[in-house]
Amino acid sequence: GLNAIIARGPLENGRFEVMVIVPQGEGEGKKEDNIMAALKPENMVSQQDEGWAVWVGQLPWSSTEGELKKVFSELEADGKKVEVKSVILVRDQEGKSRGFGYVEYAEKWMGELAMTKLASTEMGGRQLKLDWSQRSKERAEDEDAKKEKAAEEEAAKKAKAA
Repeated sequence: GLNAIIARGPLENGRFEVMVIVPQGEGEGKKEDNIMAALKPENMVSQQDEGWAVWVGQLPWSSTEGELKKVFSELEADGKKVEVKSVILVRDQEGKSRGFGYVEYAEKWMGELAMTKLASTEMGGRQLKLDWSQRSKERAEDEDAKKEKAAEEEAAKKAKAA
């Protein structure tokens, strides 16, 4: 089975960057079969269309996706519960946790809430480190730049009308 497919793009050259993480297979061609299955369009997930991903570091080596999902989905604000879209625990070639992963939320406020409420949370005696994933940071910067530009345009219209 597949552990993760990560696709970014289009990049400056118009191409997509794809990283496929698959477990080591048994026998000839097993790993290649997994990669080919991962690259089928129905199995691909574009990061362009996904939610807001929080990077989670300092995880205990024994952590599981289920434990991570449980901790990160028990949050709510103003009576609204967060929606965890996916959890990826990054593993090495032998399937052992590398001590970090990603929790993806449906909306930005959910990720912000997680980073605020879970900032000093410990799992297995280790204090978690939280931050936006690189893709979510870039997306937030783009949104902020768009809001700033719209505010400048609005101010220019008001100045022109006065």
